[in-house]
Parts: sequence; C-alpha cells; structure tokens
Amino acid sequence: MENRNWLKELNQIFKQNNNEIEFMESEGFLAFMNFVCLPPPAAIILAKLSITSRRTKGARTRALISDCLNYLSKETFNDYLDFLLNNGWVETKCQTTCASGEMIAIKPEVTYALKTNNQNALPKSEKQDIKNDITSLSIKAASLRRGLVSLSDWKIHCENYVTQYNLQIHLNELGLVNEYAEAVYFLTYILGICIYENNNVPSEQVYSIFIKDQLNKFFWSQKYFSSDSPLIEQKLIEVHELYGDESFSVSDGWMKIFLPEYKVKQSPKKLKLTSRLKHSAIEERELIYSAENGFMLNSIEKIANPEKFAEYESRMEQIGESKGLAILISGDPGTGKTEFCKQLCRKSLRDLFVFEAAVARSKWYGETERNIKQVFDEYRNSSNGMSHKPILLFNEADSIFSARGSNKTAIGQVENVIQTILLTELEQFEGILIATTNRPETFDKAFIRRFHFHVDLQEPSIESKIILLKQMFPLLNASNYSEFSSNFQFTGADLINIKKKLIIQEIIQENFLLDDFIEKELQAMPKNKSQHNSKIGYLKSQA
Repeated sequence: MENRNWLKELNQIFKQNNNEIEFMESEGFLAFMNFVCLPPPAAIILAKLSITSRRTKGARTRALISDCLNYLSKETFNDYLDFLLNNGWVETKCQTTCASGEMIAIKPEVTYALKTNNQNALPKSEKQDIKNDITSLSIKAASLRRGLVSLSDWKIHCENYVTQYNLQIHLNELGLVNEYAEAVYFLTYILGICIYENNNVPSEQVYSIFIKDQLNKFFWSQKYFSSDSPLIEQKLIEVHELYGDESFSVSDGWMKIFLPEYKVKQSPKKLKLTSRLKHSAIEERELIYSAENGFMLNSIEKIANPEKFAEYESRMEQIGESKGLAILISGDPGTGKTEFCKQLCRKSLRDLFVFEAAVARSKWYGETERNIKQVFDEYRNSSNGMSHKPILLFNEADSIFSARGSNKTAIGQVENVIQTILLTELEQFEGILIATTNRPETFDKAFIRRFHFHVDLQEPSIESKIILLKQMFPLLNASNYSEFSSNFQFTGADLINIKKKLIIQEIIQENFLLDDFIEKELQAMPKNKSQHNSKIGYLKSQA
C-alpha cells in the first residue's frame, strides 16, 4: 500500500481547494474517503479534526462546527458527529459548561491508522451494514466521475454489490434484464452521486461517462427514455429540467426496492431571495457626484420617470426590442452605489426589490440556477398590478455575472448554465434592473454589452470631500475643511459612520473638541486608497 501520512496530507488538501465543490471533487479528498470509507460529511469532520489534532489534543465542539460550516450545515454536522462518536472514530475528552463546548478528539487507534496509512486499524462495523456499502458505492461513483476508477471497474463493483445483497430478483421484477441490464450501471451511478452530493446529477455528466458519441447519445436516450422503457414504465428515474438543462435522480420507488433503509436528503428549502423597500419609506438625501457622473445619473433619473419610461417601452415595442432597462453601477465601497438606487426609487415612485446576489450561491446542483430564476419570477409576479414597475437591484452582482468558464469541469459547466440563464432573462426582461459591483472587470463581456448605462463612481476628489464635510459637519472650523480633505481619504459612507460615533460621544461625554475628534477619526481611515484629484468622484451634479 502507498506510504501516506494522512494527518500531514489533509491540511494541504484543504488549502488547495477553496470551496466545497472543488474540495469534494479533489483527488486528495476522494483518496482519503476511499481510505476511511465514511460518508462525505463524516469524512469532512474527521479531516478537519485531524488537522486540529496536529497542533492540539482535540478541538472544542463550537470551534469544530465553525471550521466545518463552509462544507456542512449545522444539522448535518451534529448528525455525523454523533455517527463518529457512536462508531468509535472520535471521543469526548471532557465535559465543560464553557461557551466553546466539550472537547472532541480522534481516538488513538484512528490517529495511528491515519499516521501509518493502516486501513486495518480503522474502526469496523461488527455486522454487515448496507449503509456502509452504500457509502463505498457513493465514493466509487465520485471516483468514476473524476476518472480515478475505470468504467469496467465500476461495472464489476456494481455486479458485486447486486450479488452481495441478492438484488437480481428485484432487478428482474423491474425489467432490468437482457437489453436493459446496462441500465443498472448508470442508475447505480446516479444513486451514488445523489448520495454523495445530496442532489440531482447533470444528464451531460451521465452521458459523458456511459456513452461514446452524439449518435450513441440519441439511440441511448431513445432506448432508456421512450414510453415503453422499464425506466419510464416503472418510474425508476426522474428527469428534471431547468432552462433546457437536464438532471437525473432515482425515484423514491426505486430507492424503496434497492435501498429500503437509506434516505437521500432533500435540497434546502426555498429561500426568500429578495427584500422589498417601498419608495415612500426612503428618506430624501442629497447626493454629490462629479460632473461626468452627474450627467449619466441624471439621464437615468429622467428615463426612469414613469412618463418617460412608458414612452421608452412603447418605442422599444415598435421596433421589436426588449422593453427592459439594464444599468451597471460600479465603484469602491462607500461611493454611493446603493444610495443612488434608493434615491432613484424615491424620485420615480418605484419600490426597490433588493437581491443579494451572493445569497443565490448554493452547493446543491441546480439550486443556484433555480434561485436566479426565482428572483426574476418574483419580480414579474410582484410587478403585476403595480402602477409603476419596481426596480430590481442585484447587489454585489459580480458573484454571479462573472466570466464564463471551461465546459471541461463540473464547476465550469455550472457557471455557464448560470450565465445562459442570466443572458436569457436580460433579453426578455421588462422593467428596470440595476447591478452594482466593486469589480466590473470580472463581468463577462456578454453582460457588459447588455447594460444600457455603465456608471463608474470613484472615490471623492478634494473638492467633493470639502462639500461632504460641510454638509455633514457644518460646525467645523473653516480652515479644517480644506486641510482634512487634502490630508485624508474618505467617502460619504465613512463620514456617516463618523457622524454616528460623534452622536455617541455627545451623549456620553460633555466636553470634547469637535475638530480634534473628527481629525482623530479621519486618521484611522485606511491609507491605501488612491488619491483622486481629477473631476471624477463626488461633486454636486449640475444637471
């Protein structure tokens, strides 16, 4: 057996893979799972605990939960920690009432097995357990997807599994014999990946493993998905479709026959992805921009006016084009991107639907795509019956409008499906959509072309900062407006935070010098912001 010290290797495996999808797909983690033969959540907990155990004798439960939250939900963590405790993999070292919880440690025999790569020293079930073999099946399926197991080896593994549990009788009853016997291999693969990822399997992934070319794909689909196929007649497989992209899962009926004691967890519940802010609840605030920015922002305000926008929609309809208006606003934090959206809603009498784009990201296959579609569906449904279409704000939009990736990887394929959905929705969008970002350079060029306006809000110039200081702190000494603006970098959002601190100071301390307080707070601002002396930044709009 290959000489490996898993306690040393696991830390590097985590470092090399930044997110849950990459980690679960990594060759290193699959090799570790093949070694310990644990369900993925249990293997993640054991891996994280082994890293901590290199430095200490264990980990507090709360700290271990924190380490695992990028990979597991809290409920899943609790379930599989109990599994590890009950099956002799880990133990509690002490009981404590402190906030960080009890100490969890890997059992000495497991530590020895990980250090010496001795699989025989790992805990073993005293009786034959179908769940343990299903865990092995799911690991083998993930290894087949990564090319670490050959298709011929996979077929042998499936045949051994069928023989071991005397499943041939059930397969005969289901009609999976003779010309349909091959279906067992890909149905078992779909089952294994569903268990491994707790979700559906992309159809293209299945095709790429089990068929050789597009011609075979056509005949393969006709054979297994026609109305007289046992897979369809017996309802053994479920086909899910989203924007033309198919995914597969095995049916509950097939699960009850093939794995009566095993349950695949369902996807997370549907999230509420948008929050609504009524235009009447938005407080009026004067905004300050450069002359260049002010011209573009005033143009947006004019076209968003209900009468002007109605004319715009009518003219677009006449030429057969989409009636939607898409706006991209970029700029560093605090430069006024979100505040402009609010003031635009207030002036145009439109409600604001805020979508935090990063929330849409999900580890479940197909869930991110469904979340994005749900946002647009919610917007359309909410717009019906409203006198003025609301504004849909994609906050931190770079998290989903990023450049398309390679179709050669599972991650790249998912990203490309997301981009296709967004492009389709933008083409047929009716209303006003605003995307804000700190990183416009990461946007795919196909999206940039579809935005009618792109406004880049930069940090304030010296002139802009003087105006902001006078508005926010009118009691400062006159000479300090120019001095502070020349010596310090800050935005309107920074000054709002200082204003809040000033109010607190006024409440708790009777005597203090205003100018000294403001200067001290400005000195604490980050110094790595670039100085802008050009007209780009905050100046009062002339329009």
